[in-house]
Amino acid sequence: MMKHVRSAFMSVRGHGCRHAYFTKVFVRGYPFMLCRNVRSKVTAHRATPAGALPEGWVQEWRVLRFIPENRSSDLIQAINRVSIDEFGNQRQHLRNCLLMPYTKSVASSVLAALELVLERAPLADDSEKEEPELRILCVGFGGGSVPAFFTEMLPDCRVDVVELEPAVLDAAESMGFVPHPRINVYLDDGAKFVHQAVHSTDGLHNGMYDALVIDAYDVEGNVPSAFTSAGSSFSSALAKGLLRPRGVMVTNLLPSAPLSQILQDQAQAICSRGDCLSFGIEAEGSGNLLALHACGAPIRSGSQRQRKAELFLRLWLAARSAQKATGCPFSIARLATRRIRSLGGRRRA
Repeated sequence: MMKHVRSAFMSVRGHGCRHAYFTKVFVRGYPFMLCRNVRSKVTAHRATPAGALPEGWVQEWRVLRFIPENRSSDLIQAINRVSIDEFGNQRQHLRNCLLMPYTKSVASSVLAALELVLERAPLADDSEKEEPELRILCVGFGGGSVPAFFTEMLPDCRVDVVELEPAVLDAAESMGFVPHPRINVYLDDGAKFVHQAVHSTDGLHNGMYDALVIDAYDVEGNVPSAFTSAGSSFSSALAKGLLRPRGVMVTNLLPSAPLSQILQDQAQAICSRGDCLSFGIEAEGSGNLLALHACGAPIRSGSQRQRKAELFLRLWLAARSAQKATGCPFSIARLATRRIRSLGGRRRA
């Protein structure tokens, strides 16, 4: 059974540790226990205010770290900027702020690719719509900054988030995340979640999601093979309609990951429902690789160099359009076109 994020919040409050939780967060960072002998903690650090604040208010960076017991170093999972009022009460984090460079690259690639594949402008605000037009699935919660950023930039989207570790959701409130009517957070295994969602829903001819964001790691820092290998339950869900005919998928990978093979395996499942343009870009800062698939995007002929140059131009124009529509505070075009590589395409099987 899938558990909603409110269950995770209630587990913290139910144990009567709410006061101790916030006291330790502000002083040393409160440790949470993760599976497989890994701890996490949240620490607070004074930040230079982004814009004007009411008198007596301050802003802080909240940093979520994973600390494997067999390592001397810790792993930064997420960073959010939160505001503290004059009474010391925590306010929600700034929803339009992404600090970690790779998260900016992930968000930029999604916004640009959506603009590229959808036939009409999908990112413009239309307050007359009764239902959100775009549906996004994020596998991996982190500090909740990326899902919150999407709802801030895309007023017509709804975001589902799946997180495996209860402790990550327990830390969400300290990271400044607050429940949002267009964000649904589930405590579950991401691969199982999508498999159950696809197989329990009838009428998937048009697909479930416009965008998939895979940002999940094991304790060694690797993306679970369930999301990158052919023949997995996740691949089965892709083949059965997890993505819409003009949807996009982004997977955040380590710099050493076999990008070309992962793109090929993922595309094999996606193209069973339509043409799929696949390529990679390099995330800023970390050097991580982002594996991207744009369903329904034209697959051109020509040399690799010609096709790469054309894709760069098309992505750049789409990113500029997305920038204008969303008012994104950083350059979508620069990040979404950074070091394009492993360009390929598969037509419907």
